[in-house]
Amino acid sequence: MTIRPLALVCALCLTGLFVACSGAETTTDESGRPMPSESAAEDAITESLIAFNDACINPQALSQGETFPVTLIEPDTTRPTVAVRQFLTLEDAELLSSNRIVDERGLVKNTFTLTDDGQKSLKTVYQFRGWRSAFCYATPEVTEIDTIFALRQRAQQPLAEVQYSYELTDVEDWARRDDIQRNYRDVPDILRETNQTKSGRETVALTDTGWRSLRVIRRTDESNEPTPGQDVTEKNADGTSNMREWQ
Repeated sequence: MTIRPLALVCALCLTGLFVACSGAETTTDESGRPMPSESAAEDAITESLIAFNDACINPQALSQGETFPVTLIEPDTTRPTVAVRQFLTLEDAELLSSNRIVDERGLVKNTFTLTDDGQKSLKTVYQFRGWRSAFCYATPEVTEIDTIFALRQRAQQPLAEVQYSYELTDVEDWARRDDIQRNYRDVPDILRETNQTKSGRETVALTDTGWRSLRVIRRTDESNEPTPGQDVTEKNADGTSNMREWQ
C-alpha cells in the first residue's frame, strides 16, 4: 500500500467543488486514487456496525419513536399486553423503573422511566427501515481490516471498498435472562453469534468529516434523526411523557 503525504492526497481530492479531505486519514493506491488508511477504515466500519447493530431490542412501546418517560395504560390487568409485558421484563432486568397508578376511570397506568443501566444501554440504531430507540446488549467490534480497494469516484467523491472481520463483544448479563429471551425472541440467536468471527464488506466515502460508510450516510441523510449510536434522552422535546393505550 502506497502512503502519500496528506497535503498531496488532499490536492488530489480537491477537484471541482469537492473540498472534503481536511484532517482525514487518507492514502492512495498505486494509481493515485484516494482511499482510507486502516485506522480511518476501522473508524468508518465501527460507526456503521454500531448504527446497524443487530444486538439491540426495540420494545413495541418504542416502535413509533417514543422517548422516556413512557406511560402505558392497561385495559385489563389480568392479561398484560405485549407492550406492558416487555417493559415489565426490562424492569425486572433493572433497565426500567415504574410508577403504577389507577385513574378515576379505574384504568391502570404504568409510567416507565430509565434507570442508570437503562440509560447506558439505550441507543439509536437503524432497525425496520428507520431509526429506533433500542436497548443494546452487545457491541460489534472490528477485529481486522482485511483489504481496502479504491473505487471510481462518484460525483467527485472518493470511494473505497473495505473488507473486514468483526465480533460481538461485551455481552450484557441482562440479555442472558430467561424472561428477556422469552419476550425478545431474536436474542438467543444473536447471543449464539457472540465471540464468533464474522466477515463483512462495505463501501466507504470521503466526506467533510472524514471517511464514512455509505450506508450510514444514506440513512442519516434521509431524516433528521440523531447521530447513530448516541444515547437517547429521557424526555420529549416539550417535556411531556408518552402515553399510549395498548389494546
